[in-house]
Amino acid sequence: LWWRENFQNEVCLPAAYSYLLLYLYELINLDEKHRDPQKGQESMVRLWLSYRERFPRLDALVREWLCDYSLLHQLPPPRLDPAAYRLLLSGCRLKEFYVPYDTNGEGNDEALSAAVLLFCNNYDYTKSKFYRPDTKDDMDRVLRGAIREALCFLREQKQEGLTGVDGISTVSRDLFSGAVCSYRLKRRVEVDYTSFSHTHELRYIMTDVLKYAENALRARRGMKSRLSYYAVSVPLRDRLDAYLERVLPLREATRSASKKPEVVPDYERRYDLPVTPVSPQRAAEIEAESWATTQRLIEAFGESEEIAAPEALPPPVVPIPDVPVPSEATLPAPESTDTAFAAALGDLVPFLSLALAKDGDGQRSFARSKGLMPDAIVDKINTVAGDFIGDIVLEEENGIYVIIEDYLEFLTEQGVLI
Repeated sequence: LWWRENFQNEVCLPAAYSYLLLYLYELINLDEKHRDPQKGQESMVRLWLSYRERFPRLDALVREWLCDYSLLHQLPPPRLDPAAYRLLLSGCRLKEFYVPYDTNGEGNDEALSAAVLLFCNNYDYTKSKFYRPDTKDDMDRVLRGAIREALCFLREQKQEGLTGVDGISTVSRDLFSGAVCSYRLKRRVEVDYTSFSHTHELRYIMTDVLKYAENALRARRGMKSRLSYYAVSVPLRDRLDAYLERVLPLREATRSASKKPEVVPDYERRYDLPVTPVSPQRAAEIEAESWATTQRLIEAFGESEEIAAPEALPPPVVPIPDVPVPSEATLPAPESTDTAFAAALGDLVPFLSLALAKDGDGQRSFARSKGLMPDAIVDKINTVAGDFIGDIVLEEENGIYVIIEDYLEFLTEQGVLI
């Protein structure tokens, strides 16, 4: 009770994990007569932010219970800083809840930008070979800003929103799963929401926006390699160019301009070869002297025949073998589309069965057998899926990878799941 009184007065004393759970259960079970739901939501957020570093287990609980509490009491999502949004979005089953929209139709840019970076693109720039300690800060700042700029541009172009009616999805949730909860609150709800993470057009655009911005940053740093992109329209490109011109770091001075002339020691100059101009006449003389030397050596070892300089020979004629043209009967049959996806995955197919079973230990063991991390395995599978259906099929949930339910039927038809 002493800890509870201090916490309600915004003094966070050190406490055991059981104290925090008990207080969360209190927030969940008290009805509107005993506590203002808005204040309950604020207390839940403050508890999480105050103690999550000491008790990381709070992340998985609060991201779901906070969503359930807000849905039950019809509260908008809390306003948080970008880092906190990323923590809530990273494992929540209903990510879209934490992307708030104001009454005037304009979204919270920080939350939406964080969501797009996590779930609505096919390019993880943090895995780029150019994402190094010396470039990390610039890439984070420039690329995240490019996402915000692109979102503002798309909102201006599409007055009805970033996704149309095709993006509407419905999900069923059991409230307060795993919590000590009164039977009055233990219920199942259905939520209609606009799915940004499964909107193919937005996913393609944001993927190419990230690549376009990284190309500009590479060019500014003098890096020659570039990423390919396709979905950046000319008006969007102009908008991004104006933004990038403002935020890109200054060009580094060329080394030749700042480099002092190198002083060569006298002893090294003695090893320098003389500079002699190319002379065809001198080359012919050297060749004649060489053949004369060859003739003298042969005579010294008892050979009597003179060796003449070789004449230029015509290039050899290589016969072209007759290659029979295969008939349609001898050509291999085209690969069935029902198994093409499984064939493209190759030896990674068993990982999808482990994802279906939500077997985290099995996923890690399978990745170790391939000499990879589970994240790398998932990236390979999602890349193949992007080529076939334009979307990912695996996502992270509570520290393990699971299959997106929308694509269970597709994976079964392809023979990947039994």
